[in-house]
Amino acid sequence: LDEVSRSAIEHNHDLIAAGDGVAAALAIRIGAAELQNPTLSASLSKVPIPIRSRENDAHQGALWDRTYDWVFQLQQLVELGGKRGKRRDSAAFGLRVADEQRRDAERTLYAAVAQAYVQVLAAEERRRIGEKEAAALDQEVAIAAKRHAAGDLALVEAERITATAVLRRIDVEIASGDEHAARIALQVVAGLDSADDWLLSDNLEMVLKRVTPSPGHEAERPDVAAAKRAEEKAAADLSLAESGRIPDPTIGVQFEHNPPGDMFIGRRR
Repeated sequence: LDEVSRSAIEHNHDLIAAGDGVAAALAIRIGAAELQNPTLSASLSKVPIPIRSRENDAHQGALWDRTYDWVFQLQQLVELGGKRGKRRDSAAFGLRVADEQRRDAERTLYAAVAQAYVQVLAAEERRRIGEKEAAALDQEVAIAAKRHAAGDLALVEAERITATAVLRRIDVEIASGDEHAARIALQVVAGLDSADDWLLSDNLEMVLKRVTPSPGHEAERPDVAAAKRAEEKAAADLSLAESGRIPDPTIGVQFEHNPPGDMFIGRRR
């Protein structure tokens, strides 16, 4: 059971997805703690387009000395109302929710592995018992045939024993199919290629000892903890939404370079 559980931890897609959810929530928390990025912009205007003559037009000379209008602007958004702190709280609760969900996925995966393991053990036991009973009935059929040949047993009774043996063989085939289906279910939950050739070394008593919680174990279930963290995150999101009523100012600095001159130099007569 331990080997199957380790395989499931490594290959189960639901648990891998839950781990990716934790990584995504961690990235969100890191981003929530960052300050808003400043914005730098630049623009150029009043660029003349000479049509008739290119002599002494505004395109001559150093680029900075031309009559172009250069504008550089730096802006910074300032968040008010504790938005950044509330956003960080929401992201922190979101990370805890994701972590509890991953723990719950691991818990349910262990339970699913143990259940599938027990189903295989039970199916194996039913098949073995059926095979023993079928073997015993085969011997009864042989004995009944000899007794009938000796005149010690009626034909009807011999046929009844034969029919019972056939039915028991059919039950064995059904039990073999159930065992195969149980092994497939164990293979799927463990994330491996095949489980038909597995020899399960743990018996039902050993599995029961492994999956039974120890006395006094009162740790909070991960799904319950995830629900509580989700409630706390919802409260943080509500507080963040309410703080949106406070407008956030944007502080900016602008530099403009617009030298004097006629942008239509070279067009006058």
